[in-house]
Amino acid sequence: MVHMGDEAPDGQETATLWTNPYTAEYKRRQGMLMTMRPYKVIAMLRELNLTSYAFSKNAQELEAHVARFPEIGNTQPFNPDVCDPFNAELSRLLANTLSSAKSLISGQRAILRDVWPKIGNNSRTSNKANTPRSEFTYSRRTKPTC
Repeated sequence: MVHMGDEAPDGQETATLWTNPYTAEYKRRQGMLMTMRPYKVIAMLRELNLTSYAFSKNAQELEAHVARFPEIGNTQPFNPDVCDPFNAELSRLLANTLSSAKSLISGQRAILRDVWPKIGNNSRTSNKANTPRSEFTYSRRTKPTC
């Protein structure tokens, strides 16, 4: 509630503001939640979901374009110019799908590194050379199989 026009003893106007206590409490709690770690993780996962959506839409467009190939290719099978627009569009859609897949993978890796950081000797890369699988692979590469 705002009261305007009340004269103060010094001749200036004063204003009285009223704040809803429920709104103030909501804003206070929202600010507290926004500083917590789970809120940040949820925000990162929402962004990753948008990247996933872009990847799925690009993959659907690519699939729909590839499904059109029999109707395009069989109309004039011996005409070499028939497939040029198809190949150009196929290349564009494939590049879009691959770039969105790369964005999705890098986003997943960034979230994994941020949420589950490497701690001490429990990191996967520090003990990579000493795993039984890597020793087996190394021995298979160095020893002839014949």
